[in-house]
Amino acid sequence: MSDTALSIYVNQKDIFSHFQKDWTSAKDANDPNAPFCTLATVLQQRTHTNDDSNDISSITIPRTRTVTLREVDAEKGSIVLYINKESPKYAQLQQSTDDVGGSCGGAFEILTFWTSPAMIQYRLSGTSWSTLDQDTMKDRWRFKPKTSQLLDYYYIHHQAQSSVLNSSGGGREGFVKTMTNLTEEFANKDVPFQPVATGLILHVTEIEEWRGSVTNRLHERYLYKRKTTLESCKEKEDSPKWQKQVLVP
Repeated sequence: MSDTALSIYVNQKDIFSHFQKDWTSAKDANDPNAPFCTLATVLQQRTHTNDDSNDISSITIPRTRTVTLREVDAEKGSIVLYINKESPKYAQLQQSTDDVGGSCGGAFEILTFWTSPAMIQYRLSGTSWSTLDQDTMKDRWRFKPKTSQLLDYYYIHHQAQSSVLNSSGGGREGFVKTMTNLTEEFANKDVPFQPVATGLILHVTEIEEWRGSVTNRLHERYLYKRKTTLESCKEKEDSPKWQKQVLVP
């Protein structure tokens, strides 16, 4: 006997507005995790199959890091992050699948987890992204914390993000000293816009919502999948439809 999964369809705007509401509640409750999210990307590398062969294969390695969650666009179904376009995470998103024979280039997943006022986790994933135009990013730049602006300045004029701090440069102490000097230098003036600062727009096509139960561990789990572009066009909806399913916790 076959069993058909129970599905309903909801508007994209409603799903992302729901996410925004939970995010706002976490910020209002001063959840320390509220400003942040975890961004997962895939690093693809070529490797020889063995020492005696010229055969080359590709391996995929997951990479995660904590970043600041900047914006949620309910209309477009996207998440906005500000990143350094010379950083490893940007290179991994930009990596051409043709170069390594893989199929994960551009794939991403965002994870949020809040404990106040309730335990709530979201996983938002997709395989495509774009960037804010530079004029828009310059405007957003004015609202970045000054320390973040100075870090972008440091990446260009001193050392790249994620590079190794060598002892010849004073290591961690040398880095802190340089940042202190930059803080003093720009104490009474604006930090000029740095072209490495990029607004990353992640186009989400799948969301999993998890709402924790502290009493019996019968957590609530919901899976949302965006319908294909063709299906959405046929329906001519103002807001694209997403399939909603309930998962076993």
